Amino acid sequence: MDRIKAAKEIVGQTMWPLLGATVIAILAFAAIGLSQNAAGEYTRSLFQVILISLMISWVLAVTITPLFCVLFLKSDAKLIGKDPYRGIIYQIYKAFLRLCLRLRWLTVGSMVGLLLLAIYGFGLLEDSFFPASSRPQFMIDYWRIQGTDLRDTKQDLTQIEEFVRKLEGVKSVATFVGGGALRFMLIYAPEKNYHNFPARCQQCVGNCFQWHPSRCLS
Repeated sequence: MDRIKAAKEIVGQTMWPLLGATVIAILAFAAIGLSQNAAGEYTRSLFQVILISLMISWVLAVTITPLFCVLFLKSDAKLIGKDPYRGIIYQIYKAFLRLCLRLRWLTVGSMVGLLLLAIYGFGLLEDSFFPASSRPQFMIDYWRIQGTDLRDTKQDLTQIEEFVRKLEGVKSVATFVGGGALRFMLIYAPEKNYHNFPARCQQCVGNCFQWHPSRCLS
């Protein structure tokens, strides 16, 4: 069979099953990519990268790869009519499979043992999905009973601000009454604005030269 015709036939047989497998792999990450909570906001780019890269890989697999196979893979007349599975690697693999089938209970027991060992090993891993923040910054959320006068809340915050400014290492302090600040970093979730006059919340953000929790929060 001609090489070009063989390449077309193989691509026609595998392109749609390969596309289905690609879509399934993409959908495996769709839950985190389409999530509307904080986890989705952190990991949405992972889903987008996987979506783009896998779709590009599928396009290359059905276009560029067959083209390169036609250009670079030459047929060898000496191999025509010979069994391709008589090589040393295939013979070793066949002997290994026969051994596993003959000792099937030992094989199954070994697989179960490896599975249990893997489960035990996962328990030794440290649970740290997100690393600790290295920003020399801390925030104080100050809440009053709903219906408290905004001026009372502001007066309390003024006292807190004066105390924080006196702490060693504090460079600047920003306060926000009636709502949170603008989102100045990804992991910060600002409080919604309370447009009614009796405010409930205010926030104090302190910037330190060096992060010393014992100094800043004592």
